[in-house]
Amino acid sequence: MKIVEVDEIVASGTPTELLAWDENAPHMCIADHPVWRAALAGELPADRLRGLVKRVYPVVAGPGRYAFIAKIGVIDRDDGTRLFDRLYRVTHDANSDADVGWRRMGEAIGVAGDDLAAVLDDPSPEARDLVDTVRLHGEQSGTAQAAGVAWVLERQMPGLMGALAGALRDHYGVSEVALSYLWAEATRAEEVEDWVAHLIDKYFMTADAYTVYEARRAMREVGWAWTALSEAG
Repeated sequence: MKIVEVDEIVASGTPTELLAWDENAPHMCIADHPVWRAALAGELPADRLRGLVKRVYPVVAGPGRYAFIAKIGVIDRDDGTRLFDRLYRVTHDANSDADVGWRRMGEAIGVAGDDLAAVLDDPSPEARDLVDTVRLHGEQSGTAQAAGVAWVLERQMPGLMGALAGALRDHYGVSEVALSYLWAEATRAEEVEDWVAHLIDKYFMTADAYTVYEARRAMREVGWAWTALSEAG
């Protein structure tokens, strides 16, 4: 078999241009799936809402609790210090305890505690795939790939959590007490946005054409994994 050697990779645009295009590419907007749009508008039937909450639980809690912290396996010393400072603060903030907070919210919409415990112990294949994809690119791939994955998921998560909290309160009658975790996540939006923007500027925008291609592929992999989780029910 003949192996083709590529002397040069020609980029189809600058990293800035490509990222701007990716902003609205399929599967890149995590709240734009029809299931999430219906939930946020209060139009998702209660049984399907409960199913969605159960599917997402092991992604934000349990096995996946710390996946959404923009963890990067290869990072410089200053950024590593900032990263672990963020991780320390999140893990020591009771309001950010997804295991407790997401469960409280789930029970408030009628999901049995035993059912939530069961999916935490045995996540769906879609939930496992999403967490594995985040960890693969965050901890084993390069910094550009990790930054790209954070750009797709972690950057958008606080906004989605805040929108979900508002929808559950306004359309599904959930009390504020049961929404404390979601609101706590929503308050991190500006901090997360700044952190992910820093990672993108430092590790994605400065990468060579092939690395940018690999990072964008990782972004699509995690975006598709989120889509698969969203519509699995």
